[in-house]
Amino acid sequence: MRKILILILCLLFFAVGPVKVLALHPLSETDLNQTTTESETPSNLSLFWQETKETFRILFAWNNIEKTKIAMDLADKKLEDYKVYRAQQKDKLAERSLKRYQKEIEIVLDVLEKESDPQKAEQIAEEVKERMLKSIVELEVLYEEAPSSFKERISQIISKLQGSYKISQDIMNGEYQEVSQTWWNQFKTKLKEGLKKIYYKLWPISQ
Repeated sequence: MRKILILILCLLFFAVGPVKVLALHPLSETDLNQTTTESETPSNLSLFWQETKETFRILFAWNNIEKTKIAMDLADKKLEDYKVYRAQQKDKLAERSLKRYQKEIEIVLDVLEKESDPQKAEQIAEEVKERMLKSIVELEVLYEEAPSSFKERISQIISKLQGSYKISQDIMNGEYQEVSQTWWNQFKTKLKEGLKKIYYKLWPISQ
C-alpha cells in the first residue's frame, strides 16, 4: 500500500509541474506543430507519458471554461499529429492520434451537457461553436481522403462534433434551461433505475 502511495505521489509531482508551466506559458500553434514534425517516431513510453501529462492538464483545470479551452487546444494538436502521421504512412500512430482527438472532443461535449451555471455555459458555447464548425469542415475533407480503416472513426468524430455544435447553438440561442433539464431528467431516471436494481438485489421480492 505504501509503495502504491509513493508511486502516485511521484506521478503527481512530475505531472503537476509541467501542468503549471504549460498553464502559465501555453504552447503556440507553431510549437504544437513542431513537437511532431521535428521529432522522430515517438516510443510507446514517451506517448504514454505525454498523454498522462495531458490528462493531468484536464484534471487540474481551474473550471469548465479552462477545461474546454485545454481540451480544444489538445484536440487541435492531435488532429495535426494525425495529418503528419498519415502523410508519413505511420497508420498506427495516426490511429492513436485520432483516438486521442476523439477523447478530447468527448470531454468538450460532456462539459457542454453538464455545466450547471448558465453564464459559464454561454462562455463555453461561445468558445466552442466556431471551432467545432471549422473542425467539422476539416474532418469531412479528411474523411474523403482517408483509407477505409479510418473512415468509421472519423465519421463517429464528425457526429460528436455536430452534437457539440448543436448544443452550443442551443445554449447561445437561450435554450440552456431545456438542454440542462434534459440531461438532469436523464440522470434522475438512470439513478432511479440503478437504485431499484440495488434494492431488489438486496431485498428480493418473495414469491
